[in-house]
Amino acid sequence: MDVQLRPFPCIPMSLTIGFLEKNRVLIHLDSIKLLSSSYMPHFSTAGYCVQRQQKGEMNRKLGRFSIPDLNFKHRKKRGHISTDHGRIGKHRKHPGGRGNAGGMHHHRILFDKYLPGYFGKVGMRYFHKLINKFFCPTVNIDRL
Repeated sequence: MDVQLRPFPCIPMSLTIGFLEKNRVLIHLDSIKLLSSSYMPHFSTAGYCVQRQQKGEMNRKLGRFSIPDLNFKHRKKRGHISTDHGRIGKHRKHPGGRGNAGGMHHHRILFDKYLPGYFGKVGMRYFHKLINKFFCPTVNIDRL
């Protein structure tokens, strides 16, 4: 069985069986029986996947969306007004400010809850502190 009788080797087996059953006129009945049997030595999905990926990349370059792009949920919502973020609340870029903004104001409760002691002063100031002066490694005497 060195001869490959499949009409489209890049299409997976599950798709070809349905294709062959619908279009019996195009292919001889013996080849249909052979292809629908469980033994398929030349079948591999690797070539099919690579081919689909290349086709998707080409469609993106051309400005079209390919079938894999339809898998993303947001694709269907393009062009609609609120795209599931609600008309009243709206989806804004930085509604509470960027980064740690509002720690003393509108985010104060969260800062006090998760970062206690974030604001305020503790201890004495030391201007131009050079850390080398304070370098004092500890040694465990038991290991000497």
